Amino acid sequence: MRLFAAFHFFCLVILMLPSGIANATQASKATDSMGREYFLFTPDKIDPAATYWLVVEVHGYGGHGSEGSGVRGWVDRGDCIGIAPSFPDGYQRLELNTDQQLVHIFQKLQKDFKLHNKLFLYGHSGGAQFTHRFTMKYPQMVAGCCSTSAGSWATGGVYGSITQMAADLPIAISCGEKDAEHAGPNVPMTRIEWAKKFEEELGKRHCFYKASYWPNAGHEGNSAGNAELANEAFSLGTSGMVGKDLEDWDARIKALNGLVQTGNLAQAMTGSADLLKQIRVRNAKQTADDLAAAEWHAGSTGISACMKAAQDYVAGQVQKLSSDIEKAAIDQVAAIEREGAPDSLAKLQSLYNTFTGMVKVREAASQASFRLRAKPR
Repeated sequence: MRLFAAFHFFCLVILMLPSGIANATQASKATDSMGREYFLFTPDKIDPAATYWLVVEVHGYGGHGSEGSGVRGWVDRGDCIGIAPSFPDGYQRLELNTDQQLVHIFQKLQKDFKLHNKLFLYGHSGGAQFTHRFTMKYPQMVAGCCSTSAGSWATGGVYGSITQMAADLPIAISCGEKDAEHAGPNVPMTRIEWAKKFEEELGKRHCFYKASYWPNAGHEGNSAGNAELANEAFSLGTSGMVGKDLEDWDARIKALNGLVQTGNLAQAMTGSADLLKQIRVRNAKQTADDLAAAEWHAGSTGISACMKAAQDYVAGQVQKLSSDIEKAAIDQVAAIEREGAPDSLAKLQSLYNTFTGMVKVREAASQASFRLRAKPR
């Protein structure tokens, strides 16, 4: 039952991921520096200009990394690489160097691929125990996590504790309201009691979190709800935005990409500059209101982290747009030169004047103008 619940959750993650630029996904088995296996999932074609997020799926108790892992769905987004490690029992409390196992895999993959410097984790049951404890121990390495139906939580003592350094990380937790069993004979609380205790501790420390308790659900929880929680935590950790807020910004970015595709480069460039101005004036109250609307709790550190992440996200999208605009403008210069029409020099001068911040475009226009003038008439 535990393995089925975790498998069902991970499959739902695939189905509920936001649509992106879908790629075929390659899966391969590898062995880490400790001799333990993991599955690696990558896009069929790696974009050398892109920086990818590493997403880690942590299996439940008695499980292992699998080629059928739900992390494959994250890779289909187009901006992620995924892994599904196999951990020995004891991993729930980071025993047997299982935390270092993941650290070493991450460090190796950072040499093999262009990755962001933080990873995202999610897991159910035993996997939830590992993910939230790893987040507390290595907050500088984590963008966010989703932990569902854990048998124990880091509320002190041998079970670990919440570190204030993780207060700015989006942490999603959940449990079925009928998950009223103890995970073991010496465990002091039921799963639902412990989840609520952990939520209480997160609140006391003004952490950045969302907690959901599923009515009429046992240990399996709510697969669709858990998948949505994972998506939200990932979105907040990587873009600082969630739900309609993120959808609105992505729609505006998509519209600007459309302008580039149709050759309206000056309009796309102006729109890109406007996006940067608007995200930079986004204030703490707006951010707090957007988080509250999505039922996320955040202290001042979480709100500040979201504001910075949102600026970085939009700036990254604008940088990609600028690169596409530059390439399209240079293509326009080449087309104008090939055409050699009576007004070609005027068109080239217009491009030169329009793209004042793009040196390559201005150089291409200037050189094309020189060649046209040098042609015998």
